Amino acid sequence: MVTLHPCLIELRTQSYAHAFAHVVGLWLHHLTKLKLVSIWPLMRHRFGRASGRHPDFAAEVEIKGLAAPDNTVTALADADADSVQLYVKTHPMIESIKIGLFRPYPAPRNANASR
Repeated sequence: MVTLHPCLIELRTQSYAHAFAHVVGLWLHHLTKLKLVSIWPLMRHRFGRASGRHPDFAAEVEIKGLAAPDNTVTALADADADSVQLYVKTHPMIESIKIGLFRPYPAPRNANASR
């Protein structure tokens, strides 16, 4: 089963959007090479229009299998030097982040039961 994790990211005021997008791209590419995530479009809020309480960035990270988040945490706990360096670059740029969890609905094996 594939799960989708939408992430709403607000940057610290002193952070630069281009630098953040570059480092997140490196970070998620690294996780893709480790087969921990599959797709991860990163989107930027445009021109602050109708922003209200909307964040600077949104990412939709697709992970295959319900155990994958646990596998990701385990892989990050056993981080190599590249993972640590990417984390150290990314983490200080973030003011806040909200993450959700979505799954296909109706679930493929329960499609008939949900009607």
